[in-house]
Amino acid sequence: CVIDHHRRAADYISPVDVAVAVKPESYANPQYWQIEFNIENRYSMKEITGALEIIEPIDLKECVENVKFEIKPKQTQKLKINVPDSILKTKVLDFKGDIVLDSGERLPVAQYINLESCIYVETPPTIDGKMDKGEWKESASIDLSRGEYVYLAGNSYTGPTDLTGKLYTAWDEEYFYMAAEITDDVYAQDNMYGGVFWRSDGIQMAFAKYRGIASVSQFDFAKIDGDDRIVIERTPISSLMGELSKDKYVLKISNEGNSTIYEAKLPWSVIFPDGYTAAKNGELARTLLVNDNDGSVREGYLEFGSGMGSGAAMTSLYISFYMLGKSLIEDLK
Repeated sequence: CVIDHHRRAADYISPVDVAVAVKPESYANPQYWQIEFNIENRYSMKEITGALEIIEPIDLKECVENVKFEIKPKQTQKLKINVPDSILKTKVLDFKGDIVLDSGERLPVAQYINLESCIYVETPPTIDGKMDKGEWKESASIDLSRGEYVYLAGNSYTGPTDLTGKLYTAWDEEYFYMAAEITDDVYAQDNMYGGVFWRSDGIQMAFAKYRGIASVSQFDFAKIDGDDRIVIERTPISSLMGELSKDKYVLKISNEGNSTIYEAKLPWSVIFPDGYTAAKNGELARTLLVNDNDGSVREGYLEFGSGMGSGAAMTSLYISFYMLGKSLIEDLK
């Protein structure tokens, strides 16, 4: 009898299956996050025991001991670990660890995610260019000063008073909602050239269903000739390209001194043309630019995320946003 060791190795199936999710603690507290491990025992007759061993980040390893588990045959056990404050401040979690079985087997697990949320809303915000109190969830806002300013025309970036801001996002079954409060020392919308919106002050945002996918929808928001307007670009190219007709969006841009407010809503059917439905408690990849034109040409831009400013639709560089959805709302009722 000849034993084919190569075939046996190739046919090996792990006794456990591990799914890793990183989620906000709740709809009420989207600034606090948890890592959730769902460990499934694939054996039909045998219990498995072991522990989750944290390798990185060090801050997490130092404050959480190895988490032990005992799982009966064909059952799944859920382990939850709170993300410590030191990691919440960076807004990035790069997790590496091992599931270590008492039998001696070791299975690596890893997850990289930006700790950002897009909030589900039961009552949509009013798109009027005004940031009404309580309309947008402050605890899920994004401080754009954490982004990177990219120089184009040799100007000097002097810090938050030159260009900075906050971004707010929300969603429901039909629409994606966006608001931004931008501080810019020189308001220079209506100052494009060559018919290109992004050469004026304005915002650009690109969407992909997930990081690494080739399909991208990019939107340019700007005030041109006194009118609030949006241009769409797609990769790959589709029939819906160029300036959007007014029936496909709502956009309001208001300015007072060095403060500009953008509020917009876009149908999911325009963002993704293939019948996409925003997943409950899923993820969405996005990147954002705030363009800076101080009166003559675009001098630079503030980039939150990456993969668009270079002109290449590199969705692998986008940021994954957690679509904080209805199930957490229901849990709190």
